[in-house]
Amino acid sequence: MPNASLSARFAMLGNYLRTAVRALWKQKLHTGLNLMGLSVGLAATLLIVLWVRFELSYDQMHPNADSSYRLSSTITEYGISLAIAPPGLMGHFTDWPEIDQATYLYKTMAPINLFLLDEQPLQLEHFYGADVHLTDLFALSPIAGDLHRVLTEPNLLALSQQQALRLFGRTDVIGETLDWRIGQPMTVTAVFADLPANTHLAIEAITYKETLRAPYGDQLETLKTNLGYLYVRPNAETDFKHLTSKMLDLFTERKYNIQFELQPLTHIHLNSNRMHEMKANGSAQAVFLASGLALFILLIASFNFINLSTARAGLRAKEVGIRKALGVNRSQLIGQFLLETLLLTALASLLACIWLELAQPQFNQMMNSTLTIHYFSELGVILLGQFLLVGLLAGAYPAFYLSAFQPARVLSGDLNRGFGAARLRKLLIGLQGAVSIGLLITSCGFFSQLQLMQNQPLGYAKDGRLLVKQLSREVLRQQDEIHRTMEGLDSVNSATILNSAPTETYNSRPTIQTQGLELEGIGMKMGTANLAETLGLTLLAGRDFSHEFRADRFNFQTKTCGVIISREASQLAGFAEPRDAVGQTWQWQGMNDTIKGTIVGVVEQFKIGPAQVDSGPMFFTHSQSNSPRAELLLHLNESFSMADLDEIQTRLQQLMPIHPIELSFLDAEFQALFDAQRREQNLLFSFTMLAIGLTCIGLFGLAAFSCERRSKEIAMRKVLGGSYARIITLINKEFVALVALGSLLAWPLAHWGLSRWLEHFIHRVDLAWWWFPAATAVVLAITVATVSALALNTARQRPALTLRDE
Repeated sequence: MPNASLSARFAMLGNYLRTAVRALWKQKLHTGLNLMGLSVGLAATLLIVLWVRFELSYDQMHPNADSSYRLSSTITEYGISLAIAPPGLMGHFTDWPEIDQATYLYKTMAPINLFLLDEQPLQLEHFYGADVHLTDLFALSPIAGDLHRVLTEPNLLALSQQQALRLFGRTDVIGETLDWRIGQPMTVTAVFADLPANTHLAIEAITYKETLRAPYGDQLETLKTNLGYLYVRPNAETDFKHLTSKMLDLFTERKYNIQFELQPLTHIHLNSNRMHEMKANGSAQAVFLASGLALFILLIASFNFINLSTARAGLRAKEVGIRKALGVNRSQLIGQFLLETLLLTALASLLACIWLELAQPQFNQMMNSTLTIHYFSELGVILLGQFLLVGLLAGAYPAFYLSAFQPARVLSGDLNRGFGAARLRKLLIGLQGAVSIGLLITSCGFFSQLQLMQNQPLGYAKDGRLLVKQLSREVLRQQDEIHRTMEGLDSVNSATILNSAPTETYNSRPTIQTQGLELEGIGMKMGTANLAETLGLTLLAGRDFSHEFRADRFNFQTKTCGVIISREASQLAGFAEPRDAVGQTWQWQGMNDTIKGTIVGVVEQFKIGPAQVDSGPMFFTHSQSNSPRAELLLHLNESFSMADLDEIQTRLQQLMPIHPIELSFLDAEFQALFDAQRREQNLLFSFTMLAIGLTCIGLFGLAAFSCERRSKEIAMRKVLGGSYARIITLINKEFVALVALGSLLAWPLAHWGLSRWLEHFIHRVDLAWWWFPAATAVVLAITVATVSALALNTARQRPALTLRDE
């Protein structure tokens, strides 16, 4: 008996399945629209969910990641937020009971990271000094050699797989040596696996911290300079406020306010955008935006399914009535209709996998991500969950709605049940319109803000400027030769040496003493001869740094140099006119000595660093900087062609044989500042178009059904002299009204959302009133075009063919 019962159940399930296939095949247009809408919606949602899951997974692979932190700092007066911290704190942390584990990563740059391999110069990117506790906090996987030795003995080196391949073309490199530019040769003693993409760390080479004693000396334990990244694992009972207060007590001699913050390791990627981050981090805002888009896309796809299913319910009303009259109960009908929905969703899920494979490379390129598709992983679980969620929730209302038809009414010809379903369809059409309009308005805001930031007055010229990056401060010793050689080229107008590109914010804001005043918050950068000319600065008074005035250059004996200040700095110092500042003396504290600078020129205010940060007043010194870095900026001649790059690179390599030459155009560096905003805009625009497309699919299906249901009415109107225009207007009227009503919801929500987002920017665009009616007009135009095409096709049919069965 149990076997017979089981066989009956399988037979009934098979009957349900055959009925579902026949029903779907019979209504090909309805099935095709649902398949297209659901599959595209599922693929888009799945793609975003995968990306959001990847962004949220950052640094989860490290041991006890949830209880590990990075110490960062903020100098409040100057608005400088730093990802780095002074190494001297490590000595205190080992004695403080609040700290269980701590490690410090000493950051290196030129000339410390310069090596020779087979007499060829090379620069080790992401090269750090560390101690043995590094592996207690981070998941580094050795694949060859002894990583523990590297972290406990000097002059040994560990390389990542990628770095080993770059340098030697292979990974079996244990025993190889690199000649260190400023110390003893280093022996490769370990190779570790490349860190995964979903970590904020960027480590490709490691040595024991004592190896760096040669260049850094006692600074390895200083509290005065930030040399790298400090990570800690406090014990469970630690009061963070008390701990940061103990740190601040060590900095009583500072003249400015400093605040320490313990950033959770797993929050760094999405919530930290400080100076000196190891690599570009993500954005919690982008994750929030993507999550909202995924929800909207899924809702629109589900709304389409519900609308199309309930709209065509009347075509199956007699089927429901007959089956109920033959004894089928409502639960069996609900099961039948849910099976149809799940079958359709299963087919849509399979089709979604195809869309996913096609879209993944373009999505990775757009979002600068490394998503991979593996179905036998958590992706498969997400896909299955999405299938069940959409299939059951989107199919629940149509199933309960269809199974509720009363046999006596539908078999007697009363097919008018559905007033509630019609109201639901109208509500969902209005919501779809609201979502599409809201996303279009938001896209206008994103685009306008990005344009504002990209086109804001900079005060310096970025076009026709070539940047030679990642040099060391040692090139200042060759500045005369560098200037003479570069400015002697036909393709170069002028040159200047900077401590950092103008797209980077200040490394220093010293306290300036002048005429009995103490000036705070003035950013300092370094330049050499022809600074204003090469950068394209507007000179208001005085002159540019010049080879003809040797007193401009920093003098190591007298600790004096020339200074060029901005208009805002001149005003802060109390000068009524820029010319009044020329010749005045400024004094500030250098690394070890007091520096005196004579103002030789005043330039118009210009923008330094990213667009979201107000650069404020600033000044340039001639050849005086605490930074170990330097960068060479060339002003190219109008006759410059890409062929001239080879000559420039050859001359530079001859001048600086120990430096690998890395070239970049300044306008490209400037555009790179907006990569994150550009990705958000592209994401929003792409999925806004997708949302509108899905809305069109739904409107097309409903319009087709409306035209089919009203075909006899349309034929009668034609017989009675109705024009095409009147018939098209008649069909459009309801859809246009619903979308227009949706705009009443979209406008205030879009205004609120954009206003909140724009609060993050110092310079922000005003919300233009015309965005709102323009977005509404675009969605209405698409709606009218979609519905009108179907209405026109129906109106063109001969009335005799439609009315002949009457």
